Amino acid sequence: MALLKRSFERALSGTERSDSSLLKESGSPSGARLLNRNEVPSWYAHNPYIRTGYRPVVPSTSRCISSLLYLHSETVNVYSHLIPATIALLGNGLLCVYFSTSFPGATWTDQLVFHIYLTTSAICFGISSAYHTFLCHSAHFTDLWGRLDYVAIVFQILGSFISGIYIGFYCEPHLQKLYWSMIGSLGFLTGFVVVHPKLQSQKWRLLRSSSFVATGLSAFAPIIHAASIFPYGQLDQQAGLRYYYLEGLVIVIGVLFYASLGNPGLLTFGDHLIRYSTSQWWWVRLFICMEFWLLSSGIMRISDDVDFYTLTQDWEPQDFQSETTSIASSIAKGRLENGRRSPSDDQQFEAFEIGHMVFLVLDNGRENPLHHAPLGKSPKHILDIGTGKGTWAIDMADRYSSGTPSLSFPSSYCVSLTDFSNCPWRRHLPPPVTWMPPNCLLEVDDILRDWTWREPFDFIHMRLMLGAFTPDGWDQLYKQCYDALTPGGWIEQIELDVRVYSDDDTLKENGTLATWGDNFIGCSERAGRSLLTQETMRGAIEKAGFVDVHEKLYKIPLGPWPKDKVLKEAGQLQYAHWLAALEGWAMWLLTKYGAPTPWTPEEVQVYLSKVRAELRNPRTHAYELGRRVWARKPTVEEQMANLVIKSESPQVSLTPAMIS
Repeated sequence: MALLKRSFERALSGTERSDSSLLKESGSPSGARLLNRNEVPSWYAHNPYIRTGYRPVVPSTSRCISSLLYLHSETVNVYSHLIPATIALLGNGLLCVYFSTSFPGATWTDQLVFHIYLTTSAICFGISSAYHTFLCHSAHFTDLWGRLDYVAIVFQILGSFISGIYIGFYCEPHLQKLYWSMIGSLGFLTGFVVVHPKLQSQKWRLLRSSSFVATGLSAFAPIIHAASIFPYGQLDQQAGLRYYYLEGLVIVIGVLFYASLGNPGLLTFGDHLIRYSTSQWWWVRLFICMEFWLLSSGIMRISDDVDFYTLTQDWEPQDFQSETTSIASSIAKGRLENGRRSPSDDQQFEAFEIGHMVFLVLDNGRENPLHHAPLGKSPKHILDIGTGKGTWAIDMADRYSSGTPSLSFPSSYCVSLTDFSNCPWRRHLPPPVTWMPPNCLLEVDDILRDWTWREPFDFIHMRLMLGAFTPDGWDQLYKQCYDALTPGGWIEQIELDVRVYSDDDTLKENGTLATWGDNFIGCSERAGRSLLTQETMRGAIEKAGFVDVHEKLYKIPLGPWPKDKVLKEAGQLQYAHWLAALEGWAMWLLTKYGAPTPWTPEEVQVYLSKVRAELRNPRTHAYELGRRVWARKPTVEEQMANLVIKSESPQVSLTPAMIS
C-alpha cells in the first residue's frame, strides 16, 4: 500500500509513472498493469480527477470480473454497489421467513410490495456494480451497461414509491391506483429518455437530468396529499412518515455534498489521495436511504398484534364515560362461566359505554343527541330499560334537572333499570354507584314481572336489547310500556343489525365477518330469542297501540375508513365497541347453541381471533345497520276517538276504564 500511495502522489503532482513492476506490485495479483489516465481512451477516462489506477481495456468479460480481486480505480465503486445488492437479496429471503412465522395472515399483495422494493434495490445496485466492473471492456459495452444503470435507478425509485403509496394509502385503494399510475408514467418517460440513443449527447443532458428530478420530486405529491387528509400520528404509525422525512434529508445532504466536492468522488488527506472512486458517496447516501425505507415501510411493526386503528388514535377506555359518571365495580356480577363473568364484567360495561358514545357521535348535529322523541322542556318521569352502567340515564337526569340547588325536588326524575329477566346472556348487573344525580335512581329488577312504580312515565327508553326476550316476551314488554306511559308519552328504542355489510366488495366472501351475523342469528333462533329485534320492533310497537311512529336508519362503520369526519369518528368508536364486546357476545351463545354442536371455549377463541384479524384490516370497508324507532302513546282525546269508533259495534260498551 505504501508503494501504491507513492504512485498516487506522483499522479497528483503530474509525474507520469512508467515502472510496470511497481504497478504490478501495488495491487494487481493477476499481473495486469494499471494505467495512467493518458493511456486509456476518453470514454473510459471520464473523470478528469482520476489520474491513475485504470485497468487496461480488455474486451473480455472474464478478465473484467477477475479485476474484482485487486485494487483499481473502480474497486470502491464496484463493492459499494455489490454489497448493498447482496444485502437486499438476503433481505428478500429473510422477509419470506418473517412473513411465514410472524405474520401468516398477510395477503400476497402485502408481501409483494415489500419484496418489490428490495428486489428493485438489488437490481439497481447489482447493475451499477456490473457497470463499474465492465467499464474497461469496450465502448459499446460501457454504453450498454451505462444505460441499464440509469434504467435500474428508475426501477429503484419506482419500487420505493410503490411500497410507500401502498402503506400510506392502505385504506384508499383508488388513491393507490392514482399515484401508481402517475409514477408509472413518469418512470416510463424517464426510462425512455435515458435509453434512447439520440438523447445521449450533451445537448440532451438537461432533459435527462430533468426527467430524473421530476420523477424524484413526484414523491411529494402523495406525501402532501396524505398529510392533508390524515393526521401526522396516523401516518407516522402506519407508514413511518418520520423516516420518509429523514430519507429526504439524506438525499438533500447527499446532493449538496456531491455537488460541493469540486472533484466528485475524490477525497484527499493533506497531499495524499485516499479514495479515487467516482461516486461512492452518492451510493452510500442511497444505501442509507434504503435503510430508512426499511424503517418507514413498517416491516418491523407489522404482526398480528398490529392494529392500524387503535395505534393511530389517542384514546383511553375512560374517555367514553360520561363526564357525570363515577361508578365503581365491586358488586356481585353475572355468572362465572368460561373464565369470565359474562357478560356483566368490566369489559362488557366498557363496551356499553362505547356503544353509548357511538350514537352520540352519529347524532351530534342535534341539539340533544340523547333522544329523538319530542319530550318538551321538562319531562317528569323517565325510565331507561337495560341501562348497563346507567350512563344514558345519568346524562338525561343532568340535562333535565332544574339547575336550581335550592329546590327540594328535581324537576325530572329518571329511573335507570337494569334488566334481570330470564335471559342468560342479558343479565347486565351494574356495579355499585358511588355518585348519582339526586334525580336519578338505579334499580335492578326483572322487567317482565309486574311493574310497581306509582307514577306514570313521560318517556321510556331502551337500547341494544336485541336477543333479550322471546317474541311473547317482547309483546308483553311493549304492553307494559304502553300501560306505564302517561297519555302522550313516548317510547324510544335503538337496536343494531348483527349482520355485517360492505358496499365495495371489500368484505371477504364467506369470511368470518361476512358470516358472523347469520351464525349468531342461527344461535339465537335455537335459543328462542331472536337477534332480529331491529327488524321487528317497529311492528311490535305499533301492535302495542303506539301511534305517530318514526324511525331513523344508521350506517355504522366498523373502523375509521369513511372520509366523512363524523362517520370516521363513529367507526373508530364502533370498532372499539366490537373489540370490547366480542367475547361477551359470542362465548355463551356459541358454547350453548353453536352449530352443528355447541362449541368449546377454545374453538370460540380461535373464531374470535379470526374476527379480530378481519376487523383490523383497514382495507375492509365494513359496516352494520342501526335503527332508532320512537312512537307516542295516544292522548286521551285520541283514545276516546278510537273507542268511539269501536263503540259503533253493539258488542262494545264504552267505559271510563278503557281510557288510561
